Amino acid sequence: MQRIWIIHSEKKENINQAETKELAENLKFIIEREQKDFSRNNRIKLIPLSDINSARQIMKDIGEKLIDRIRREDGFSGCHLNYTGGTKAMAVHAYRKLEQVLRDECTFSYLSGRDFKLKDDQDGDVTGDLRKEINIGLDTLMELHGYEKDKDKDKEKDNSNWPPELLNEFMEFIAQNKLGNYLDLGKNFKDYVDAFVKNAKNYNIKLNQNSLYGKCLEVYVHKIVADNVERIKQEEKRDIPVAGNWHIKKNRQEKTFELDVIVLNGYQVTGISVTTSGNEKSCKEKGFEVLHRVNQIGGEEGKAILVTCLDKSKRDRVAEELRLISGSAEDKLEVLGMEDLPEEKLWKKVSQYIWGEVR
Repeated sequence: MQRIWIIHSEKKENINQAETKELAENLKFIIEREQKDFSRNNRIKLIPLSDINSARQIMKDIGEKLIDRIRREDGFSGCHLNYTGGTKAMAVHAYRKLEQVLRDECTFSYLSGRDFKLKDDQDGDVTGDLRKEINIGLDTLMELHGYEKDKDKDKEKDNSNWPPELLNEFMEFIAQNKLGNYLDLGKNFKDYVDAFVKNAKNYNIKLNQNSLYGKCLEVYVHKIVADNVERIKQEEKRDIPVAGNWHIKKNRQEKTFELDVIVLNGYQVTGISVTTSGNEKSCKEKGFEVLHRVNQIGGEEGKAILVTCLDKSKRDRVAEELRLISGSAEDKLEVLGMEDLPEEKLWKKVSQYIWGEVR
């Protein structure tokens, strides 16, 4: 009988060790819900490690809590370790112990973050790009990481209810490369801006000028992404969820955070944050936040895009500083500026970043 053993860290305050038991329990719950066979006969078991900074203790725990137990299982014929998750020490020393004791009775694999394929240590690639082979819903992904959608908050700012007349006006402004003047409050286009804000009030949109501009850009980015992804979904006959204006909270907690746009390519999350601020410091803060939030809900393979209204020099400076300070590689964060906002350019940048090619 096949079983799944999920290895996690215990909480140990005396050595400043946080636990990952909640994540392990979330994974167990979802597997049992989706795969009914594993919900029977207690086929998924959790294995705690008492000190993940000690090679000796990791190997001791793996020996006593895992190897000794699986050898006692009826019909034991070997095991397989996927060492993608956990800390480097957990992966290395669990691997060492299993290899030492079980030898040919154990095989090993990992998930490549470069081509998203599952790779067996001996046989090489055993799957194609898993982003194309595994589909997971946004709600399920949130569950895995202990988060949930705040449905009450989302009702307050639903992008689907945004007046098309306002969006069309805004898109025309971008197409004419006049957005910079539009954002320069009243200095060049005061009459037009005033008329635009008045038009918004006619739709009972209760926003001031600054938040109105930001909301327009957010809805615009969401529309461009959603429309093009819909085309890809039809071509590939698979689901690629796109959500706008999602408020997310930790289970059982009141505090929420917001992602302006989320794209879920298979199991890989791309979070998009939008700002019309011309202040570099403010843009950097938004960049740090979207990186952090994407890691929370999407793990190490999550990606982030920051859409700004900065000119090229400022945009490049913000992007470089974000990568240096956060330690994020270039493929973890993309920063777009004013010149990237026209529809065709925007989609080209987003598509290239998410899929590695223009779709």
